[in-house]
Amino acid sequence: PERREHYAQQHKNILEAISDRDAVQAELAMRAHIEDVARSLLDPRG
Repeated sequence: PERREHYAQQHKNILEAISDRDAVQAELAMRAHIEDVARSLLDPRG
């Protein structure tokens, strides 16, 4: 549940940056999200 909430917040951050046309922030938010997802896939304990 906590991980899902965390990912949902990351998605909101990504969409907000895109909506604001802030390419730098959108890239940073997306990279952070991808790193978190990859980490959780490699280590299910998170």
